[in-house]
Amino acid sequence: MTIDISETRGAAYVKRCYAAVRFLMLLINLCLLNGCYNVPFGFFGNSESYRKRRQQELALTPAENQVSPFEQAIIVSERERAEVLPPPQVEINEDVKKHIRYFVEKDPEYISNSLKRIAEWYPTLRQILRDEGIPEEMLNVALIESRFNPNAHSRAGAVGLWQFMKGTARHYGLKVGFLKDERRDPVLSTIAAARLLRDLYNRYHDWKLVLAAYNAGSGTVDRAIRRAVSRDFWVLRKKRLIRGQPSLYVLRFLAVLAIMQNPEKYGFKSLRDYS
Repeated sequence: MTIDISETRGAAYVKRCYAAVRFLMLLINLCLLNGCYNVPFGFFGNSESYRKRRQQELALTPAENQVSPFEQAIIVSERERAEVLPPPQVEINEDVKKHIRYFVEKDPEYISNSLKRIAEWYPTLRQILRDEGIPEEMLNVALIESRFNPNAHSRAGAVGLWQFMKGTARHYGLKVGFLKDERRDPVLSTIAAARLLRDLYNRYHDWKLVLAAYNAGSGTVDRAIRRAVSRDFWVLRKKRLIRGQPSLYVLRFLAVLAIMQNPEKYGFKSLRDYS
């Protein structure tokens, strides 16, 4: 029997093309499935309409909508107001002033661009924190972490507005996988962040220590407290038991807090001017 080599090669070429097309379609489907978790705020549309849509979806039973108990907690948080924690206080010393000057003089776009990005969504995220009993000033954590970018990711693997690592995200009920990463969801990640902040506050009862633990982990703060026999952040910093990035993180937060409470004083527009 004579084999037509040209036909054999042609069939192989067709098979390769077909396989390539199938692979391309698979990639497109994966991108579509994962799309809403890998795009900026604009994809979600109007913040309030998105929030209401999420709540309508979560109002369904798990059998109807296949949602997790954590997701249904969005509805619960609307009905049950958590104990309201006290707001962080503005503290300005020479170290904090240095960071204020940095934001005002050297990198003003850090804050102005962040405010532009979050303007429409700020009321929605603020309300989520209020529902969870967290002072709205703690939204400044997301400004420092990601500049209010839901698609932000770090070299260490932290993702989203609140820069959750995988383990912490899963501990607080967020789904993290190849096809779905709820760290990028502004609503769900903010609920998770609020609950993490509450747990840290219940542990330390001081927002400065909460911030240091948010940045470096509770172990770092616990060891510093034990060695200094003090729960005063400024004492821990002076003794260099909280130093480096965790210490700078707290100072940056206090600087941003001071600016955000009176943006016009420092040459910035208020949030309402961006909306």
